[in-house]
Amino acid sequence: MDRQKKHNKHIINYLNWYLNLDNPKFAVMIKGKWGSGKTYFIQKYQEEKTEEKFINISLNGITTIKEIDQQIFCQIYPLLNNRLIGPLINLGSKVFAEKFGITESLAELDSKKLIDFDKVKYVFIFDDFERHCFEKPHTLMGYINSFIEKNKRHVILLSNEDEFFKNDDVQYGRIKEKVIGQTLTIDTPVKYVFDCLLTDLSKNTKLEQSISVLQSNYNDVLEVILQSGYKNFRVLRQTIQNFARIQELIGHKYFENRMFVKKFVKLFFALEIEHRMGTLNEEVFEAISYIPILRFGDKNSDKDETPNGKIASEIIEKYNIITLFDNWIFEFSIWEKWLFDCNVDQEIIKNGLNESYFFKEETYITKMINWVDLTDIDFETVINDIIDNLKEKNITNPSDIFLIYDRFVNFKEHGYDFSKSFDKSIQEFFTEYIFSLNEQHKLEEDYRFLHQGFEPIGDIVAYKRFKSDLIGLTQRKTTEKDRERAKTFLTIMKDYPKEAGEMIFNIDDENTKQPKRLFEFIDAKEFIDCFYEMDNKNKRIIYVNIHYRYKFLPHKDWLLEEKVFVENAITHIQSIIKNVTFSPSVSHLKNLLNVLKDSLEKMNASKNNKNQTIG
Repeated sequence: MDRQKKHNKHIINYLNWYLNLDNPKFAVMIKGKWGSGKTYFIQKYQEEKTEEKFINISLNGITTIKEIDQQIFCQIYPLLNNRLIGPLINLGSKVFAEKFGITESLAELDSKKLIDFDKVKYVFIFDDFERHCFEKPHTLMGYINSFIEKNKRHVILLSNEDEFFKNDDVQYGRIKEKVIGQTLTIDTPVKYVFDCLLTDLSKNTKLEQSISVLQSNYNDVLEVILQSGYKNFRVLRQTIQNFARIQELIGHKYFENRMFVKKFVKLFFALEIEHRMGTLNEEVFEAISYIPILRFGDKNSDKDETPNGKIASEIIEKYNIITLFDNWIFEFSIWEKWLFDCNVDQEIIKNGLNESYFFKEETYITKMINWVDLTDIDFETVINDIIDNLKEKNITNPSDIFLIYDRFVNFKEHGYDFSKSFDKSIQEFFTEYIFSLNEQHKLEEDYRFLHQGFEPIGDIVAYKRFKSDLIGLTQRKTTEKDRERAKTFLTIMKDYPKEAGEMIFNIDDENTKQPKRLFEFIDAKEFIDCFYEMDNKNKRIIYVNIHYRYKFLPHKDWLLEEKVFVENAITHIQSIIKNVTFSPSVSHLKNLLNVLKDSLEKMNASKNNKNQTIG
């Protein structure tokens, strides 16, 4: 608080002078945006004042003078807050009321009848001034003014003036000018906000370890907060408290790894703050997770020009978040559950971390992540170790392969000479390497590399082709499983339509987050015939889920592989309905036809956009 107090010293000096006035005849307003620390500031100010008795009234949601009176009563007479006595007085019990010097029921009293203004130096603080719900604002101002004019009291109003009485009437405007004699602006810099919160929260023993981590990484966290441009006390407090929660879920032992902590705190605060600001919603996060490669400022980089895609790009640019190997710490699905469901399984987190390069035993592969920290001699040694293991086909994990490939392409483009190690280009060597592993059934099933890597300076097409080949080979096992699953779909659709609907809608594998292919393995004519024979009451389940399936375009462009199925299904429906009379079954067929036509339009639009991007 010392730093906030120092920065707002002009307000403290003014309030000290104001409270020394015997008969001020005006109120003071302290204004600032929501969460700027107005309430926090005035609370700390009160702690250092001993002569005054402060009465704090919140106007948030208040509609009547009596509601304000009740708040005042409860602060002047603490017994009114007693869970036994308070309700009896509220009910108008004269027996209890008279025992405590009150001759009327609480609901009937005027607060000024209870206050001995001559004996106690009361100062009235009206907080959330802009959030009251009085139908006529000048009524509230008149009431507040009576404390000043009749009772010669000091009144301080806390308000976000940006939201302050947007619908003021003329009468209120006049009385406002009369009541508020001085307006002061609280504008605490972000650094002071962060310092205050760390100091304040460090007093909580449950948060000690987390505050210690944040203090050790103070500059990194502060940089993110400054980049956000957000300095809402409440949001930053909640973010720090949430950091403590996720740290507990992760386990404190992982925070002994300095590199992990440095990456984690920056990413955590960036995502949390953007989410709490309302910028990062589920749609924007999905757009972030489908930006495959990022090098902003490169005219050749793919850009998602949808509204959500643009916001996603802005967030990543703002915090310089890159999708390079372990920078995201967890899988996207874990972050998604944390941000939007507040529900992350502890075992899933730990399994993810144990697979992370941060916590693997240091090898020639892990050294490639932070290769710039190696000595020149160690760098050459690591390169040679990797090449030897590649020639022996000892490196079989797709994420490890892509990490090495990405680095080697980068090194080559900056002048490193690989000619003595390979008798062909890096591109040709690695392409042959992954296909050879696949033929020998050595290629593992690991999908972490999907959101990894920088675009090269030179041959971007070749780079993307290699990544596409690696994706295709890695997904081969998954695809074979999907092919087998598709064989059972028509039977399931007829006997268990709800389960079939889920198969249509759930297009990502829950564990790997890879595509769950379906319709590209199903004959369109058999599907339509099966649909036609279903109970009419269940048919809607099928076409509604097909409608939602293709809403995932354009990000999930693998759905374009189902375009032939959709076209053939449309043709078959049209051949049926032209030869039958209208009926409920035909009505459902027409609904399915409309859904499929709409889906085909989405596919064509997505394909055109993709072609334009490539062009």
